[in-house]
Amino acid sequence: MTREQITRLLWSGRFEAQAKASLRQCLVDLGKALEPLGFPLLDVTRERVGLNAATLRTDLGDLELALTGGRIDDAIALLGAIGTTPLLDDLHFGDPLRDWLAKRRESIDARLQALLRSALASLDARDDRATQARLLAAWSARAPSVSTIAAAPIFSDSKTRIAVLPFQALGSPVGNDYFADGMVDELITALGQVPQLLVAGRTSSFHFRGSDLAPAQIATALGVTHLIEGSVQRQGDRVRIH
Repeated sequence: MTREQITRLLWSGRFEAQAKASLRQCLVDLGKALEPLGFPLLDVTRERVGLNAATLRTDLGDLELALTGGRIDDAIALLGAIGTTPLLDDLHFGDPLRDWLAKRRESIDARLQALLRSALASLDARDDRATQARLLAAWSARAPSVSTIAAAPIFSDSKTRIAVLPFQALGSPVGNDYFADGMVDELITALGQVPQLLVAGRTSSFHFRGSDLAPAQIATALGVTHLIEGSVQRQGDRVRIH
């Protein structure tokens, strides 16, 4: 997140200079507290503050990877362990952060539903009804009100649901590169800040890189109504993005 976003969420009642100073001091204190770990958990620049994904492991991340990788037994176990626990619970720092967390929880639940639909579709294609039933039962324990997830997208509000699919890297020998993927990451982050939108997460969208499925099938699997596709083409020192 940008430093400005963080100061608005955590120190909304302070002057801008005070909020920035509080953030700087907080980062210094965090750096000292995390130093004994022996690896850089925080990724801090002049503009942004983030977590180093390569050194961080979460139950939510494990669940998404299990669903994406088809490890259904692991996903069922993780759903049981997570239960109905809210994402990032017990963080009480005022209304701005509370509202932000509510939107993040809603977005992530939509993303998990998309991954679940994809996993259920794979099990259906293999005619593995027993595992399909176990997975649905594990999900129902987390979200008892959701009973028709395998049938159709569940939209309980008026927000527009979109997914940004991996961009094609035209002219790249492997068909993709870090710059093209970075453009998609930036789009997902930027669109995720729009209150009227729910954006599928990177893990979900990138699962369909090079997929042979039709756009409508991908949208159904992701639980979205709109897809954004694009390409990146390098021409000398110039970059063209469609």
